[in-house]
Amino acid sequence: MIEMRKQECARFRDMLKSEIALLRELHHPNIVELKQVYHTTNNCYIVTEYCEGGDVAAHLKSKLRLPEQQAVGLLRDLLSAYQYLVSKNILHRDIKPANTFLTADGTLKLADFGFAIRQDDSELARLNVGSPVYMAPECL
Repeated sequence: MIEMRKQECARFRDMLKSEIALLRELHHPNIVELKQVYHTTNNCYIVTEYCEGGDVAAHLKSKLRLPEQQAVGLLRDLLSAYQYLVSKNILHRDIKPANTFLTADGTLKLADFGFAIRQDDSELARLNVGSPVYMAPECL
């Protein structure tokens, strides 16, 4: 049991290091910007830009539906971020409304790169990770 917990902690640390490394190299208007990383004895704090509008999941719950023009703008922002990631051979692997945030002016920002990997890491790319409710049926 203790050995299993140590392995889980080591896996979590590796994922965290990977997420920080990716965020350090990503610079795009539709991807949340990494500001600073602080380490203490027991914790790691990742500071990103503040997105005043909150996450898109909460926004959708409060609005129930979006005007078509706003939905098109959000999708355009998301696709721009996705295209940028593809150009850098990065797979996000957990795109969902709760991992997208809105700035004060309504710009969408993609966040949470905890499951992200480089596309050339073919073995890891085959793993089904992320949120099942947002996965393509063929992945399930």
